[in-house]
Amino acid sequence: MASTCNTDDTSQATAKLLARLNRLSVVTKAEYDTPCHLWQGTKTRDGYGIMTVAGRRDCAHRVAYRLRHGQIPEGKCLDHLCRRPSCVNPEHLEPVTQAENCRRGLRAKLTAHDVAAIRGSGDTQRALARRFGVTQGHISRVKNALSWRS
Repeated sequence: MASTCNTDDTSQATAKLLARLNRLSVVTKAEYDTPCHLWQGTKTRDGYGIMTVAGRRDCAHRVAYRLRHGQIPEGKCLDHLCRRPSCVNPEHLEPVTQAENCRRGLRAKLTAHDVAAIRGSGDTQRALARRFGVTQGHISRVKNALSWRS
């Protein structure tokens, strides 16, 4: 019995999507652990890249994530660790619950990189608060994993 999915067609389709993602994104200098790949095509009002795949509109960062990591886990959404909605770098995307995504928030002052630095630091909470521009209470919640749970 013949397969309904031609591997060559699938590989070609994947290669075409990767080419479109590369063509329509610009690599920036590293403001996070690695450079952002900023989407230059059509965007939503909130700044998320939009593309059409197999006749359906989809967010460019979701397409990039699926191409690199596979399906987004059930019940999860993608959080931009770099805090840039137009970034399509799959390494900057983390599947999290909607509640966690809201907690981290677009307006969050801290990035995942900042949180790791805070948790690994031996400095006082007051000194960390001054360095990162947040309250001592915020630093306490980060250190005690009451916010920014992974």
